[in-house]
Amino acid sequence: MTTSSMVLFGIIGGIVGSIAMIGPKMISNIQLGIPYNVNWVVFGIVLGVDKPSAFASGLGLHILTGIIIGVLFGIITGKIAKLRLTNISRGLTFGVIAGLIVFGAFFIPMLQNVLAPNLMKLVMEMNPTVPQDMIKQKMQTKLPTVIQTSLGLHILFGLVLGIVTHLFAARYYR
Repeated sequence: MTTSSMVLFGIIGGIVGSIAMIGPKMISNIQLGIPYNVNWVVFGIVLGVDKPSAFASGLGLHILTGIIIGVLFGIITGKIAKLRLTNISRGLTFGVIAGLIVFGAFFIPMLQNVLAPNLMKLVMEMNPTVPQDMIKQKMQTKLPTVIQTSLGLHILFGLVLGIVTHLFAARYYR
């Protein structure tokens, strides 16, 4: 199988995986009592996009991130013989591992260094009369739930990435 084929399959898996995260994340945000689209709005604002367009830009960045991860996943599982997605269980296993790596190496640092501080800033702008300490305390009480939910979402991403990439690659391994 060519590397370009595995890259394409990884891209498709990354797109589908990142889209699979959107609905559950929105539901989780609503359950936490925060706007359903706040994560993507914050990322859009960080990109320098005005608030009306921030959601679409942040969502686009989320999907682009899935594409990049998919490219890496396709290259790694295509080039390294021991990691080839020769059956569905290998797709699931390596997909989950990829999701966990992304969670630990990418999401947690993004949460700490980008999302949390900019979300705090956004909430303060929206509620200028509420003391900063009160906002910070409320955010900190929600943090364990955010982390647990995000872990589950990254596992979901990995499962979908692994399954979709495997399904496209499977015809080459028959």
